Amino acid sequence: MTLEQVRYQALVVSPSERFMQEISSLLRERHFHTDHVTNAGEARRILTEKSYDFVIVNAPLSDEFGSRLCIDVTEHVGTLAVIFAPS
Repeated sequence: MTLEQVRYQALVVSPSERFMQEISSLLRERHFHTDHVTNAGEARRILTEKSYDFVIVNAPLSDEFGSRLCIDVTEHVGTLAVIFAPS
């Protein structure tokens, strides 16, 4: 009997291409499939079409800070949201 490898889905929301590349590389090593968008509006649209295990937000975004997106994702979609914010 073989064990099926679990492949998680993550949505990375970031205006920074470098952040997207770095976090995607890290997640791929841990069996994640990642999709990328650059703002909250795009994230909300894709979340109506596809489900994700995790949403990772690199704040601030171009159309909002990102905290409201994380709250909405957690409350309405039931997905774990993580926000990276500057200090």
